[in-house]
Amino acid sequence: QSGTNVSTLTLATVPAGKRLVIEFISASGQVPPGQSVESWGVNTVAPPTGGAQHELLVTPQPPAGIGDSLFRTSQQVRLYGDPGTSVQTIIRRNTRPGSATFLMTVSGYLVDVP
Repeated sequence: QSGTNVSTLTLATVPAGKRLVIEFISASGQVPPGQSVESWGVNTVAPPTGGAQHELLVTPQPPAGIGDSLFRTSQQVRLYGDPGTSVQTIIRRNTRPGSATFLMTVSGYLVDVP
């Protein structure tokens, strides 16, 4: 939203008795002209001790037809979330004015925890 330069979104909460394995992330972002995406990451937040931040490589793209700045990331990963873990994405742009749009696809699977 306009007036905000950081957004956090919970992607999943790992159910009891399962471990989440994330294998691929693909995402794109569109921000007003002249703005940039400073960082884009996936966090695994495991209570009660915290978690880990996994930064994604963000690549600028040619501007959109309307002049907006475009960014993409697409990479193979191997990230794990234990039972009860909240998996979040955190996106930061360099300034606050104007609305931004971000899309993300996360591919992976759940396995039983012995």
